[in-house]
Amino acid sequence: MGNEATAAQGKKPKLFELDLVRAFAILAVVLIHATSSATVEPAEGSLSQIFFYIVNLSGAFAVPLFIMVSGIVLFYSYDGRWNAKAAGTFYRKRAVSLVIPYLLWALFYYVFYQYLNTRAFAMDWSVFLRMLRWAEWSYHSYFMLIIFQMYVLFPLFMTLTARTSWFRHWLIPLGIAVQAGFYVYGYWFADLSHSDRLAPTYLAYFLIGGAIGLYYLPVKAWLEKNAAVSAAIMLLGGSVYVGLFCLDRYLGITAYLVWYEVSRFVYVIGSALFLMQAGRFLLGRWKRATAWLASIGACSFGIYLVHPSLLSAFTVKWKAPTSIIMYDLYTLLRFVVIFAGSWLLVYLYGKAANVFKRGTGRRVGKTTTGAPRTGISS
Repeated sequence: MGNEATAAQGKKPKLFELDLVRAFAILAVVLIHATSSATVEPAEGSLSQIFFYIVNLSGAFAVPLFIMVSGIVLFYSYDGRWNAKAAGTFYRKRAVSLVIPYLLWALFYYVFYQYLNTRAFAMDWSVFLRMLRWAEWSYHSYFMLIIFQMYVLFPLFMTLTARTSWFRHWLIPLGIAVQAGFYVYGYWFADLSHSDRLAPTYLAYFLIGGAIGLYYLPVKAWLEKNAAVSAAIMLLGGSVYVGLFCLDRYLGITAYLVWYEVSRFVYVIGSALFLMQAGRFLLGRWKRATAWLASIGACSFGIYLVHPSLLSAFTVKWKAPTSIIMYDLYTLLRFVVIFAGSWLLVYLYGKAANVFKRGTGRRVGKTTTGAPRTGISS
């Protein structure tokens, strides 16, 4: 959800298509959260529930895709220019772009949810600090903890990549081996607490993204010749992933658990490759749609941070209707309002920050639309 590509400005060509990939990913994130209640509130097995269940599951690529994009941009940006100074700059920027927002938004949601639910607030620092440790201050906050761990590990990965040829060539097998081994250990040997918030659960996505970043030009050339292949991989993985859950829930047919993981993995990789090529395709053709999507991508990290508060406020303020048709419209409206409202708030904040930074003479990164970036920069 960040915009690490600003690190490449003046060094390598900017990967503008990744702003569009982020846009599709954040759309999926908000869609998952906006439809989550619609997967359980309508009558079990009703067309409405089945539809929203499928839509909700279809967004499963979103968080791993953001992690992949971070890997792509970081390895792409720093390859060929990694040294001790670059490492120091990297950690300094992480403190500003991730650690500080993490603490501020944790405090915001700790206060917000108390007041929304009780119209009162009490600060218990012991509870707050426990929530910080595992990013339990909101249902969406685990992503920041995962990205933080990836950022801690990245300098080690980048140093090995710069100094050893074997590590560069073994990024993908290493990532898959660690992630698969962590899953096997947690499933068969030990019940790992908070495993969904630990880096090994997502390491394959980050290092596959890293490999793509290191060899971006050859990957881009392959995608231009094999767009149908990436689309087929995405559709196959997504269909199997969604189908397995639907078979389990509605027909009682349960597959071996590893197939859920494998199909999701294939779905994420296919989605990343397809959306990268789709982004390049859109950049050269539909300028108006591209400008809108690029703005969303640039604001994706802010949208991620803001949207749960708007969603909770909307749900508390406007209760769901009992009529199934009105309920479906209500769910659709909730998604549109939450997404548009989040984007608008972040966009306006970015504009205001842009004016302030111009006044202080600081450089402001922008997208192809000219909109200021509001995400994680590097």
